[in-house]
Amino acid sequence: MRVLFLAIALGALLAAGAGGAAVDRKADTTARSTVPVQALARAITPQRLKAHLTALAAIAGRNGGTRAVGTSGYSDSVAYVTRQLRAVGYRPRLETFSFDFFRETKPPVFERVAPGLRRFEDGRDFVTIRYSGGGDLTAQVVPVGFAGSSSGCDEADFSGFPDGAVALMKRGGCRFSDKVAAAQSAGAAAALISNDGLPGHTAPLMATLYGPGQRIPSLIVSAEVGADLAASAQPRPMQVHIDLSVATTRARAANVIADLPGRKSGVVLLGGHLDSVANGPGINDNGSGSALVLEVPARPGGSTFARSTGCDSRSGAARSSGSSVRQAMRRA
Repeated sequence: MRVLFLAIALGALLAAGAGGAAVDRKADTTARSTVPVQALARAITPQRLKAHLTALAAIAGRNGGTRAVGTSGYSDSVAYVTRQLRAVGYRPRLETFSFDFFRETKPPVFERVAPGLRRFEDGRDFVTIRYSGGGDLTAQVVPVGFAGSSSGCDEADFSGFPDGAVALMKRGGCRFSDKVAAAQSAGAAAALISNDGLPGHTAPLMATLYGPGQRIPSLIVSAEVGADLAASAQPRPMQVHIDLSVATTRARAANVIADLPGRKSGVVLLGGHLDSVANGPGINDNGSGSALVLEVPARPGGSTFARSTGCDSRSGAARSSGSSVRQAMRRA
């Protein structure tokens, strides 16, 4: 899907450049653009793209299964794309930045302890929300508007919520960060957010609180686990044990940017985020996009495509497009 999106985005730039031009110039723009675009499309093959994906997967494999920003896997990914761009004549530069680096300092524990013991598996049954608070607690689980479509989004959902309980909410209606903030304000000791169980929405998903600030442990749980906990909480109290050890520190990383001068003003921008999620190699999201960004300048026709993608100055829709290529491999 990422490769398809980038291909469409490039096509849209071509269409914008031609569509706003005068009729007598439209054919000329098309004639100049068609040949290099077709040559470029033929040159970018699944085999070439797969070679980059294999390399990125190998980088993750050597670095604990991840290429997340702030890890050695990300640093090795930056080094890889820099080498690839230099090999085809670019002069990439690194743009460093600071960010809040969240990590778990030991494996998380999440289990139902009453009624009956059930240990949940990290990654399969639950994931820790990025920038979650830490803590070790055992407490009663209380569903919060769990049957509704905006569970935990309204203050009324927490009416009568017992202080120190674990809030069980469901995905939908507002941001995950809003649900966690509301639960914390209501006195919850921890927050559990279940996936909603719709098609494609059953497994726990990676989510973020957008930065440090929430103090309570916060997890995303699978739709099956959420339904089980909600059912177990009725009609008698049900307790879970959560133990999260987390840390958020300031860290530095880099974007990779490379320019190819063109023959006209403006920029044709090819970009993709280079990092993965914390618990995976990020091959589909967004290794696939990174692979295409690397392949366009490396293939015959790539530079010609960049230099011949014209934009008529009278076309308002195309003024931000043009004839130089910027390769931007950026952190999400």
